[in-house]
Amino acid sequence: MEKDESENIIGSRGNIAVGTQLLIRNLPQSYNTKLIYAVATADFTGGETRQNGSITTGDLENMRQRMGDYVRQNKKQIVKDQFAAEEDRYPLLFQNLIDVQVVEVTFDAKP
Repeated sequence: MEKDESENIIGSRGNIAVGTQLLIRNLPQSYNTKLIYAVATADFTGGETRQNGSITTGDLENMRQRMGDYVRQNKKQIVKDQFAAEEDRYPLLFQNLIDVQVVEVTFDAKP
């Protein structure tokens, strides 16, 4: 698949209409001042962006584990963020006073 200068897949973004003005990025008289440009004489079509893939139960379990690990590793900051808008309540941010229990994790994806 073709990619743009940022290495993003072009896909359907490459479909342009007749008459579209095209600039040359590495030519200052084109890209900066728009003195030099091309005009599409026909529609550019056929580009598409497809996403094909599958997910396994192992992928979901891996994600569940990583999400739990993230919450456990960042529990002080998460609690602090939850109390940020509270003016009259202050959490005690001691590691042993903050417990994490993951009750349920759900995914829309079907393995």
